[in-house]
Amino acid sequence: MKKVNLDELNIGDAYCTGGSFNTNAGTYSGNWYQAHATDKNGSEYTIIWTDVDWDTEDEGNACNWESPDYILDEYGYECEEE
Repeated sequence: MKKVNLDELNIGDAYCTGGSFNTNAGTYSGNWYQAHATDKNGSEYTIIWTDVDWDTEDEGNACNWESPDYILDEYGYECEEE
């Protein structure tokens, strides 16, 4: 599994979306936040947060933004955080 250092990624603004995507453990279906990211070499990633507090009124507290649940590379393969 490819390792990615979040501190070295240029991560865009997160937005709410839903549907399904594949993970190493199976398929995740539901709603989540995601953001587009790139590294210094131009490789693209999708950063995903699924552990979301949908009842909060402050989006800044909706999830642990420092610890995403999934990082997918540009081909949809799951990466591991360094």
